[in-house]
Amino acid sequence: MLKISGYLESSSSKANEIFHEVLIDPDGPSLAAVLIGGLLESASTTGEIEKQLLLDLIQHLRGCKGGDISQADLRLVAELEEYSKTGRIKGSKRMELISNIRAIATARSQLTMSGDPMKDWLQIRDLLSTASHEALKAVADHGRYVRLLRRGTQLREGLTEQWKLHHSYKGAREIISTALTQEHFAASTRTWKGVNLMTMHKSKGKEFDEVIIFEGYMNGRLLRDNVSANDEAQARNTLRVAVTRARLRTTILTPAGNVCPML
Repeated sequence: MLKISGYLESSSSKANEIFHEVLIDPDGPSLAAVLIGGLLESASTTGEIEKQLLLDLIQHLRGCKGGDISQADLRLVAELEEYSKTGRIKGSKRMELISNIRAIATARSQLTMSGDPMKDWLQIRDLLSTASHEALKAVADHGRYVRLLRRGTQLREGLTEQWKLHHSYKGAREIISTALTQEHFAASTRTWKGVNLMTMHKSKGKEFDEVIIFEGYMNGRLLRDNVSANDEAQARNTLRVAVTRARLRTTILTPAGNVCPML
C-alpha cells in the first residue's frame, strides 16, 4: 500500500502524479499516531515519559486490530497493566520490552525538537524503530501509515500552531485524537469517486467503474505458494469479489515471470 501510494504520488517524465484516496484499517495507525503524539508532547521527567509511553502502548495493543486482539496480546496487556501498578514483571521478552520503553523514554528526554512537525514526527518514529521488541516495532510500522489517513494537513497545522504558541507540542495527543476521530466519521460517509487504493478485502460491498488488481513479484501475491486447498478456495473467492467490483472493466496486473496460477 505504501509503495503503490508513493508511486502514484510521484511524477516523472513518464507519468504525472495521480491524486488518490487510500482506504486502510485506521485502528493501528491512529493509535500509533496518539502514542507518537504523546512522545512529541513529552513530559518533565524521563519517568513520566516512560509511564505515558507504557499506557499508550497498552492502548495500542488493545485496539490496533480493531478489537480482534489475540490471546498472546491479551496476556501481554494484563502483565503490562500489572507492571504499571507494582513495578514487577517476569520473563525475558517482557523484560526486554520494559528495557526498550526505558531506553526510548531516556532518548526522548535528550531529543531537541526543531519546530517542524514532519521532521520531529520522523525523529520520534525513528526512535521507536530502534526497539527490538515486536510490540514497539508494530507501533513504528503503523506510524508509517499515518500519512495515508486523510487528516495529515490538519495534524501538521495543529502541531505547527501549538509550537508557535508554546514553543513545544503541548496538547499534541489531544490534537491528534480529535483529528483522527473526525477522520473516522468522515470515512463512514465517503463517496467513492476518483482513484481509490485499497486491499481486495476492503473492496467488498463497493462498486467502481474500473478496477485494477495489482500483485507484486514476491509480495502481495494473489495466491501464496504451497497453500492448502481451503486457502486456495478462499483466495479464489477474494479475487472473485475484487473482480466483480467493476461496473465496466477489470484489469489484472501480474508479473510476467511469476504469473498468478489462478489466472
